[in-house]
Amino acid sequence: MRRAVSLVGVLMSKPFRQPRATVHAVVWQFRVLSAALCNWVRLALVGGAMLRQGRAPVIYHFGKFRLDSVRETLSSADGPVPLRDHALRVLKLLVERAPEVISKDEILNQVWGHESLSESSIAQVVKDIRQALGDSAKSPKLIATRYARGYQFVAALHDGEAIAAQEPKRPRWRLIAALAIVALLGTLLVRQWSPQITPAAPMQPTWLIRAIDDRSGESLSRAYAEYLGFVVRTATGDNRIGLAKPDEVVAGARYLDVSLSVSDEDPEKRFQLKLYDPSSEGVPAPTYFGQSGPMLADSIERIFKSIKISPQTRIESGVISQSAFATETLLRGMAAQFDGDTQRAIALFKACLAEDDDFDFARYELAIALRRQGEYTQALALLKTLESRHSSDFWAYRIENTKGIAHWRLGQYAEADASLTKAYTHSDTPNLRALIGTNLALLRRDQGQLEAAETSARAAIENADEKRYPGTAASAFNTLASILMRSGRLDEAVELLKKAQNLFQAQGNRAAYASVLSRTGDAFEQLGQYVQAEQHYRLAAGIREQLHDELGVAASQLDLARLLRIRGDFSQSRELAQSGLDVATRKGDTHLMVQGNASLARLEASEQRYADASVHAGEALHLAKQRGEPALLLQARHDLLAIELEAAPVDDSAALNQSEIDIDTLLVDATKADDPLQIAQSRLLRGLACVRRSDLNAARNHFSAAVELARSQREVGLQVRGLIELTRLDLADNPARSAKHLADAEKLHPPVYPFAVLKARVFAAQGRQQTALALANEAKLTSGDWWNQEDETFLQQLVADK
Repeated sequence: MRRAVSLVGVLMSKPFRQPRATVHAVVWQFRVLSAALCNWVRLALVGGAMLRQGRAPVIYHFGKFRLDSVRETLSSADGPVPLRDHALRVLKLLVERAPEVISKDEILNQVWGHESLSESSIAQVVKDIRQALGDSAKSPKLIATRYARGYQFVAALHDGEAIAAQEPKRPRWRLIAALAIVALLGTLLVRQWSPQITPAAPMQPTWLIRAIDDRSGESLSRAYAEYLGFVVRTATGDNRIGLAKPDEVVAGARYLDVSLSVSDEDPEKRFQLKLYDPSSEGVPAPTYFGQSGPMLADSIERIFKSIKISPQTRIESGVISQSAFATETLLRGMAAQFDGDTQRAIALFKACLAEDDDFDFARYELAIALRRQGEYTQALALLKTLESRHSSDFWAYRIENTKGIAHWRLGQYAEADASLTKAYTHSDTPNLRALIGTNLALLRRDQGQLEAAETSARAAIENADEKRYPGTAASAFNTLASILMRSGRLDEAVELLKKAQNLFQAQGNRAAYASVLSRTGDAFEQLGQYVQAEQHYRLAAGIREQLHDELGVAASQLDLARLLRIRGDFSQSRELAQSGLDVATRKGDTHLMVQGNASLARLEASEQRYADASVHAGEALHLAKQRGEPALLLQARHDLLAIELEAAPVDDSAALNQSEIDIDTLLVDATKADDPLQIAQSRLLRGLACVRRSDLNAARNHFSAAVELARSQREVGLQVRGLIELTRLDLADNPARSAKHLADAEKLHPPVYPFAVLKARVFAAQGRQQTALALANEAKLTSGDWWNQEDETFLQQLVADK
């Protein structure tokens, strides 16, 4: 009944009492109204939302209690049982896994994500649950403590489907009331048909909706503010209505502060909503609602009272659900999405659509969540459904932008470019243009168009309003930093990354914060600061694990695998690389699949397992060709050529000739692509081929050119590699020059291997055997798995010479 009354309230509001421009508008409104009413009647007849599609809610009965695991509500014969959100989730976990013993560590992971909490937090929550259920820790009938192991739900559980079938039917008076409302709504439509004269309204100041967390119960303030802003903008077609930060002040703007808490203490006061317009006098008392539908209608009505709507006003279909459960589940999913818990968000959005399949805003949010989880094909299928239902500018921007990102991650660059370009044409605010511009910059970066990418990123930064939309600005800073890193402008990049970190951290966007940490690790690695790089990679990995971001964790694993190989820990490096590759393969993320295969190829080459290395390098090249990303393809070609050159027998001139031809082709292609770092790598490879031919002058020229290019790009790793090759080249004929090269490398803080053992060789060439022996012993202790038979032979020779 309250759903229908709230619908009447919306129809009687000012936007809907204005004359309609065409008969089409009236007919359209009747269709929307009829659909909503039919939905209400259908719900009344079937006796429950979750039974509507033949789906039984997952309900557990134990003793006198009833736990609905989808709605996450607990009740007894006496009515709702009040439990905070974390307590409910702990109880749900124990019940769903009964009779398994759940460890405290797993409870922290599943419910809190180890967010700076100790195990004492769990003990307090379990105490609250027992108190609410009337259970005892000394003589437990429901929850038992298994010391040193965790907690176990020990009560008998009834079958959920059988309980669902026993759900009480709704009284037939609701059907009678629904039919009465049909007559009332018909009268309203007749009244709306008659033209009315409404004076033109002056432009009103901007409305900003702010989320203010209320700690008196489970807070959904941020999710509700976001959704309310979406609904109002859609209903009015007015982009002057936006979201603001809690402490934001914009001159000339009117504010609506939204503070929403949820409690099960009183079913008639389930939602406590505080709506406060700071421009008005006095502070209104909280408004209580038993269902989310009337709450949403009341919130919209308050805003509509002070905004004059043109005759072209429309409400996009699929934006509002008439189901209270669907609306509340959507808000819970959005809250989980804001917190970075993508898996939980996906489950809630699916439950929302199971309740109301016409709720397209939930479908849109589900597509975004699936895309973030790496389920790009599923996301595109949902977006295709949305595309078939909606053609307005409002939806086109959202659909095309999300499609573009999914295509991009799948390596479908033409499709991604087309979708993002369409999204940009439908962007009618600076913030939207900043969002799309950032994505276009990333796409062009991956296509090797660095100049165009930088232009797009800087335009996005200009469009982004850092105060009102910190997330958009932070994304633009992060994107520009990634582009500058490819151009060797690391100092600028690090400063931008610091800005992005601060903005994402202040916003509470942990997923984005982890992404920036990972990129900052890349910058430190490029600078040769391996300790700082590893710290950032591990911090990013920890956050991603808390958020259940599988692809993010896989990316961090590959980053760490690369560093551990450099450090000489081949075993752990292989474990991380294989784990990252397995996740990427399961998710179909070709970009990470290329990196995973390349990481394993380099590792196996380091162990001189060239056959296995060639297999992985070949697979990386195959995937890179499929993906079509120029920088990725050049790197994959380089890796395979490096392995083939190293594996070729010294006396195989035919293989050496072919390697030189292939390397020269790679060098030409890298030059055409204007990729300085890849040119430097190709030069190093060409120098190694010249060493094989004993053409030492040509080798020296190639190594020196590689060092200069790497220096111009601030790429420390390549500089060190070039200087080490020059050291080796001059070791026999010119020990003094060799020592000079090594000293230049030492200033760059090179990794232990091969620097340490090479330094011992330089001292041995200078006749300083005692120093060389001490350095060689130290190198053996610190080189890890890099230490090989050739190095051991050198060490034993020094021992013999002593």
